[in-house]
Amino acid sequence: PQPGSLDVEALAVLNLSPPVTKSTIKNQYKMLVKRYHPDTNGGDKKAEEKLKLINRAYSALIANGTF
Repeated sequence: PQPGSLDVEALAVLNLSPPVTKSTIKNQYKMLVKRYHPDTNGGDKKAEEKLKLINRAYSALIANGTF
C-alpha cells in the first residue's frame, strides 16, 4: 500500500503497519473485537464507536483484495 492510501489508514485503525499478511490482519482484528466489543465494555459508547471503525477498516482491507 502507498503511504496515505486508504489501506494504510485502515491498517493504522487496526494498530498495524505494512508489510502485513491477511493472517496478521485477521488475528489483530479478532483481538481488537474482543477488547472493544460492547458486551465486554458494559455498553460503553466510545468502545462501540471504536469497534465500528475497526469493523470498517477490516472490511475495507479484506474486500479490496490487497491482502
